Amino acid sequence: MKTLKPIIISMLFVLTGAFAYLAPTGVAAGQGKSGEAKEKGAGGSKGKGNAGSAGSAGSAGSAGSVGSAGSAGSAVVDSSGAGSGSAGIGTDAATATGSQGKPKEAGGTKFSLKSEKDRVANLNSQLKSLNSLKRNEDALRESSDPKIVAVVTFLENTEDKEALEKALVLLGDSYAALEANSDALAGEIEGAATDLSQTLAELLSAGDALTNLEGDAAALTEQLGSLDASLSEAATTLSTTLDEQVVASGTVDSLSAALDAATADNSDQELIDQLNAELAEAALALTNLNIVIEEQQATIAALEEQQATATTSLAEVNDAVALVEDEIADLSQAQTEQEKLLTELTTAEEALLIELQAALDELEGAQSEFETLEGLTTDDVLVDALVAFLINSGQTVDADGITDEMLEWAKAQLAL
Repeated sequence: MKTLKPIIISMLFVLTGAFAYLAPTGVAAGQGKSGEAKEKGAGGSKGKGNAGSAGSAGSAGSAGSVGSAGSAGSAVVDSSGAGSGSAGIGTDAATATGSQGKPKEAGGTKFSLKSEKDRVANLNSQLKSLNSLKRNEDALRESSDPKIVAVVTFLENTEDKEALEKALVLLGDSYAALEANSDALAGEIEGAATDLSQTLAELLSAGDALTNLEGDAAALTEQLGSLDASLSEAATTLSTTLDEQVVASGTVDSLSAALDAATADNSDQELIDQLNAELAEAALALTNLNIVIEEQQATIAALEEQQATATTSLAEVNDAVALVEDEIADLSQAQTEQEKLLTELTTAEEALLIELQAALDELEGAQSEFETLEGLTTDDVLVDALVAFLINSGQTVDADGITDEMLEWAKAQLAL
């Protein structure tokens, strides 16, 4: 009800405009002071005066004794309770206080334009009649006067529509901001999901690498075990051969000494020949043993070299395993953190989507309400409100009687 004063002004000027442009030909062109007949009758009560009845103005004294001008005149009670009526009194601007004018023929239905002078005079009269309402805003707020209900409702709907239009802008901005946040959050979720996917891929790759390295380490360890066994066996064999070499060398030495002794004593040639044969055989056996020893020593050297290489390789593989294990540990930690972040972002997105849906529902609800208010604040609705105002002010008028000029003029007075 913030626009009470504009409402009053609208009543003043819409009524005046109606009086200026709408006057039945069966009604006098001049109406005095628009029927402010407030004389008390014989009963002392204020009542409606029926300007169309022959002297029977109810209890409003002689307010309606104007002959038989038909039913062209009517009177209603204004907000102060006084009877107001417009009487058919010919073409003179006589007041509706019981004075008899020259009647026109009843039954006329055509409308005629008044002069600008009469329109202005009528305007001033209407301003005076409603001036008390303008001064008493609280009374108007509590009023249920049917003259103003439709206009007040129209203005309230207009104010609500304007307020809702501003609210729609804010709701739209709020929804757009939430939508932007949702888009940004979706981008973060996509990035987090991509990071997690990459981490999982790296973990899978590192796991495969670790498996391969562990396989290599196992093979090298097995190889070293085999080399150790071979070296141990080769060392044992060499030791046996060396023992045989010692024996063979002793045999050669013994036979050489015996041959030297036999030769020095000029012993039997047969003995010497036998000793030479035995010595040659023993020497050959010793030579063969020496060859075997060299071969065995070479085998041991090769095995030791293989052992050293395998040991180095195993150490390298073990180092690589340690690195991959560290990488896997880091990736596993990253995976845990990324999964936590993704869960938090997803939870935030769910909450934001709920908020976004609520904002959308509120926006759509406000838009629907705005569209409803738009339907309640059209020119047609305002015309109906003006017609209701005029009819309840004692005029005979319908929507077709509200001209475009009157409508625009009324809008200006209502600050629409």
